[in-house]
Amino acid sequence: MRQRTVFGYVLGSLVGWTALAHSLGGGPVSFVTVARGSVSRVKQPLETVVRTREEWAGLWARHVGPSAAPPPVDFSAEMVVAVFAGERPTTGYGVDVTQVLSTDRGLQVMYRERTLPAGALVRPVVTAPFHIIRLPRFQGPVHILREP
Repeated sequence: MRQRTVFGYVLGSLVGWTALAHSLGGGPVSFVTVARGSVSRVKQPLETVVRTREEWAGLWARHVGPSAAPPPVDFSAEMVVAVFAGERPTTGYGVDVTQVLSTDRGLQVMYRERTLPAGALVRPVVTAPFHIIRLPRFQGPVHILREP
């Protein structure tokens, strides 16, 4: 029983220190891509943070349609950030979350929109690029910022 108590104390301390590091500007935060592509039902630009299973089910249904179950996310330990670029008139566009940083003002989720180079050959197909990530749960403010 003593080992469990010590383990619980150490684990609790690590969680506390991690939260403290986040509040003090702890640097890069790791994330995992849930989905990325160029076909979405989200037709208008949207940047959003999802912290509950219900919000996740609603966003996923809006993204792919109401009959598809969303990928699993453990919302007790994780959250989702999604960036949708909205409709584009051709292929060749994209959205990439490039980094997540913990700062003294909250999390900063940085993303870049890929555009067509001049003279690129593309198909005239309407696309809707997106990037959806999951990352450790954070209760503070999340700022989603487009890179220049």
